[in-house]
Amino acid sequence: MNRLMTLLFGIILVMGLVSCSKTNQNDRLAGQTLGGSNTNPGSEREVSASSGYTQATEKLKALGFAIPSSKMKAPNFTATDLEGNKVSLKSQRGKIVFLNYWATWCMPCVREMPSMEKLNNKLKGLSFAMMVVSNEKASRVKSFIEDKSLTLPVFIGSAALKYGVQGIPTTFIIGKKGELLGKKVGGAEWQETKYVELFKFLANSKI
Repeated sequence: MNRLMTLLFGIILVMGLVSCSKTNQNDRLAGQTLGGSNTNPGSEREVSASSGYTQATEKLKALGFAIPSSKMKAPNFTATDLEGNKVSLKSQRGKIVFLNYWATWCMPCVREMPSMEKLNNKLKGLSFAMMVVSNEKASRVKSFIEDKSLTLPVFIGSAALKYGVQGIPTTFIIGKKGELLGKKVGGAEWQETKYVELFKFLANSKI
């Protein structure tokens, strides 16, 4: 009888140990599963960045900008300012770039120049850069700018073909990471509140 009781006690003890072992194993697996939910710590940032891109392009679209069908990098180029200094688009990374193609003989271009200057002045101190590019002779452009008493950041360059420009004025908006966000053909009253607020939003975003 005593032997039988001892044997039963031994069986119960062994079963208890096996059960505890399984419970500990399950606890470890549960821990691995919970840990696995964070195996990609950048995923939340990626979702946030994607959401910011979508919000930005929606705002641009609402103001008449054409939006690329998929994300794409804006072609890099180098242009020369009216003092002879070379500036590349790539050097503007970290800023929202307002890239405008124009010419002195283009009346819609000439009409929107003062409004672009006002926009640029309103955004001083923000992560925003304006590049107003013409492929005309530097002397002609410089004379025009001085005659109009403009202080816009004007450049001489011939990268319009890289952007598929077919008419001017044409404006491209480029994100802080160099992505093309939107395109607008034709002039605009850029000093209007709706545009100022748009570019403030973009300048304060992470796109």
